[in-house]
Order: sequence, then C-alpha cells, then structure tokens
Amino acid sequence: MIGGLGVGLLVALLLVAWRLSSGPVSISFLTPYMQQALDDVHEGAFDVTVADTILTWAGWERTLDIRIVNLRTTLPSGELVASIPEVSISLSAQALATGTVAPRSVEFFGPRLKVVRHADGQFAVGFSGTTQGSEDFVASLIMVMLQDPDPTRAMSYLKRISVVAGEVTFEDQGLGTTWFAPSADAAFTRAEGGLKAELDLDLQAGDKLAAVSVLGNYSPSGKRVDLGVSFEDVTPAAFAGLSDKVAVMGALDLPISGTVTLSVEQNGRIEGFGFDLAGTNGHLALPVPLAARLGALSWAQRFGVDALEISGRYDGGADVLDITRLSLTAQSGETLYVPAPVYHAVPVKTLETALRYAAATGQLDISGLTMDVGGPRVEISAQLANLKADALKPGLFADVTATAYNVPFDGLERLWPKGLADDVRTWVLEGLSKGIADRATVSAALRPAPGGTTRLASLAGDMQGHGIAVKYVSTLRSEESRVGKECRYWRPEQHTI
Repeated sequence: MIGGLGVGLLVALLLVAWRLSSGPVSISFLTPYMQQALDDVHEGAFDVTVADTILTWAGWERTLDIRIVNLRTTLPSGELVASIPEVSISLSAQALATGTVAPRSVEFFGPRLKVVRHADGQFAVGFSGTTQGSEDFVASLIMVMLQDPDPTRAMSYLKRISVVAGEVTFEDQGLGTTWFAPSADAAFTRAEGGLKAELDLDLQAGDKLAAVSVLGNYSPSGKRVDLGVSFEDVTPAAFAGLSDKVAVMGALDLPISGTVTLSVEQNGRIEGFGFDLAGTNGHLALPVPLAARLGALSWAQRFGVDALEISGRYDGGADVLDITRLSLTAQSGETLYVPAPVYHAVPVKTLETALRYAAATGQLDISGLTMDVGGPRVEISAQLANLKADALKPGLFADVTATAYNVPFDGLERLWPKGLADDVRTWVLEGLSKGIADRATVSAALRPAPGGTTRLASLAGDMQGHGIAVKYVSTLRSEESRVGKECRYWRPEQHTI
C-alpha cells in the first residue's frame, strides 16, 4: 500500500515536471495575496503591482518554484522605487495552518542594488537607478524579519531574503569612494536574537575581479553588527586611486588573501577590527604622492617581497593599532633605503616585527624587529613620537637601538651608514679587517630641531669581535689579534633633516 503510494507520487511528480518543462503555469489566483503581503509591509506607503504569479520547473535541485513576474513598486506620485523581473517565493507552512497565505522566503533574481555609507556612518540599501524611497522599501523587508509571526500580517512569517546574480554598487560617502561588484549572491536569515547575513561577490579591482565572502550577524538588542570578511588575491593598490582618503592602500601592491573581522555599532562607528593576511610576489611601496602628503617625501620607494604575513587588531575606542606579527621575505637583492641623516640602503632578506601605534598621542612602538641582512642578523627596538598626521609637525622624537650579530668586518661597510660617527667609522673600516664582529650595538636619539626639522641628538655604541686584523699605523703591516677586541664610542651629532 505504502509502496504503491510512493510510486504514485513519483509518477505525479514526473508528470508535473514534464508539463512544466514546456513552460511555466500561471497561478494568478495567488497574485492578490502576494500584493497584499507586500502592501502590508509598507502600510500603503508604496503601490505594488505584479504582472503574474507562475509555477515553474527550476531543475531537479530546486524542483518547483513559485515566482512573481515583473514586480514593480512605485510611490503614490508614480516615481519608480523598485523593478525586479523575477522573484521566487516559498510559502510558510506555519501560516497556511492558520489559513494565511504568506511567504516564508523571498528570492530576488538579478536586482541592481546600491549600498550607501553616509558621511555620519549610517548605512542604507536600495535599488540602483531609482528614488531614495527604495532604501525604505528594502529596510522594511529586512526589519520585518525581526518581528514575531502575526496572523494579521502575512510578511511577518518571512524568514529569509535572498539575492541571486545581482549587481552591487557600494558608495562610501565618508571616504568619497565607489566600489562595484558585477556579480553578487546574498542571503539574510532570521536567527535567534537578530539576523544572519551571507554575501559572496566578485569585486571589481582595476581590470580584475576579486572573490570576497562576508558573514555577518546583527543584534538589535546590542545595536551592533559583527562581520567576518574573507577574500583571495585582492590587490589593495588597485583601489588607491578611488579617493585621496584611501591612497594609503597604494602601499600594498601585491595580491593579498586572508580574513578581517569587524564590529560596527548601529550608528556606523567602528568598535574595532582584526586581520590575518598573507600576500605573495609584489611590492610594499610608499608612492611619491602619498609620501608628499605625509611629509615624508625622502622615504618614497618600492620594496619587492616574495611573501608577506601580517596579523593584528585595531581598537576603535582607544584608536590604537596593534600589529602582533609582521613577517616578510624580500625579493633577491632588495634594499631598504633610510634617508637623512642616515642616507643608507640596507640589504634585507627577511624581516619580522611587532608594532603598536596610538593615534591619540602619535606614538609608535616597534619591538622585536629582526632582519636577516644577507647573513648577519640585526635586532632593532624603537620608540617614535610626533607621528600624528593631523598635527603641526614639530619634528620627530625617536629613540632607536640596533644590534647586529656575526658581521664580517670586511662586509661592515654595507651596514654602517656614512654620516653616523664618521671618524669612528673611518677608523674601523680602514683599521680593522678580517674576523667577525660577534655583536655590534648602536643607540641613536633623534629630537626636534628649529623649523620643524629633526636632529641627531646622540649616537653611542660598542662592538665586540674576534679574529680581527688590526692596522695600528697605516704604514706598518697589519697584526692579527689572537683575542677578542672591544670598541666603544659616543658622540653627539648636529645633523638636521
């Protein structure tokens, strides 16, 4: 008996599929219910019209679809709010049990959406090429899912809104930028305590498309949105030309993949964000236009990297950026140029560090910076102040200590810049050869100088090594030491930049 019923249902399904394979079937008797449900959401603020409601075969994965054809929403004045060629509807069994025809899910096919972040941080979602009223239309659909089901309001049974193969334009009025995704799928789902969102899009980045996925949660009680963003092969420098306010993205001229987590208050204020990123085969750069804006034109340069990893967190309340790990492997033969008063190109193979920047005070702390400079290892710690971008530049405060290990004396010239303790440098480079500097430490202090410049206030250091050939007098032969030698020096400098 049961087996025969199953066979009968299968045969019926096959017959329906065969019938619908030749074209959709009109079920226009549902059209008034659909129109009324949409009208109720907006309490008569919009006029909703539907050309037809059809039953169509959407393939074995989706089977039967109820679809609204040519949904149009207008203001009472006749201005277009939304026009969508097709909308898929699934009916709520819970509502049908009470005698109500109500949608459980709504799926929009191919809409052109526009997301706007206003200058005050507020977000709005609407349809491209329509009136501002479309923002209210979309917001009403989303907010109705935050309400408990009500038999007198059909749309209150709605649990899911989806977008399939849509276009998304994102306008950030605060940054003065516009981003475009020619292909996007999205879903908003009713969840306990709020809404969940999923978004997959191809973001236009120059002449390339970058795959970006977003997961989000909205909590009405907490009045906040938590987002997780993952992406692959996004080159930030491709977006640097969108606005002067995002020109800093020009510093990352390499494809980057990774995740970003973000917490945003309902008023648009960023509570904080975390990031875990990796990039390969490109450049870190300080472009000339950006360097000029920052008052650091002498630092403008490009640095080739084979690999980059960076992770950390930004605290929006304290306005503090913590980079807990920055690791890079340089391209072969790369050097990092340090301008006045150093004037030196440092060869770099690898670099690892952590840093912390407090915007309120303009202080940057660099800790545990370790570099492989082609054999020798260099460790650096530094504290820098007066780095506030919006402040009058009184000159730089900086205290830097660097220690190099296992440096061949015959290669010391590559690491010791001209202009730093020149008399000691000359004596060491001309008088010492062969052997190894087991450890060489230098401490420098930079202080503000008149006219907003910076002076090298002091320089001190010491060096220990072994196997050194010492030329005591230039006319005499060299004597090779059989024990370790130690050199100490200190000299205040008056160089300004």
